[in-house]
Amino acid sequence: MLWVAVYMTYGNLSGLKISALGGTLVQTGDIAEVRLRLSSAKETNRGTLEAIHSEWGAIQVNMTGSEAVITLPLMAYNRGPIRPPRFRLESRFPFGLVVAWSHLLIDSKAWAYPDQPGDSIRRLHWPGFSRDQIMVKTFSDYQASDEWIEWSQFDVADELKLSAIAYYSQEYFQDSKPFGVRMPDVELPPEKGVEHLQRVRRALAEYGHGQ
Repeated sequence: MLWVAVYMTYGNLSGLKISALGGTLVQTGDIAEVRLRLSSAKETNRGTLEAIHSEWGAIQVNMTGSEAVITLPLMAYNRGPIRPPRFRLESRFPFGLVVAWSHLLIDSKAWAYPDQPGDSIRRLHWPGFSRDQIMVKTFSDYQASDEWIEWSQFDVADELKLSAIAYYSQEYFQDSKPFGVRMPDVELPPEKGVEHLQRVRRALAEYGHGQ
């Protein structure tokens, strides 16, 4: 009985293929997701498989056919790529008497675009901020000339420039106004809508990290 359990449990992982389906785009501080496809050449019941790591605990997926999808939740601590850590894939099917496992490191990632730190960015006096003298505007809102948000308009550190662009992109989106973005090596012409906003956010997330 024990020998049969070892053989059958090992078979649940043998021949299993894991491939990345990509990750989500979220704001820093939110939970991102990376999706993985588990597949095999044969359509067979592999029972319950578990992806285990301290970051998310144990995530279960039932694989009763030739493929299944598992979603890993990842905290977006910093702007840029969010890669899943090495995790353990386990099976105890069918009897629960023994466990078969493999440690996996998947080449996949989600992305995080910047949030808006501190006082409302639309009220910060940027030249004063860059001199470590925080001054707050109490008058006119920022307006980008010709509907462009320009990297050079913000006289602050790069990460704060990215946060500012994220903020004003959201403002224009909510007002249903077309806007463009110019950053080093990136130019997104004026458009509006959700897809354009997501393109801007992706560019902000990837800045300095490549693709």
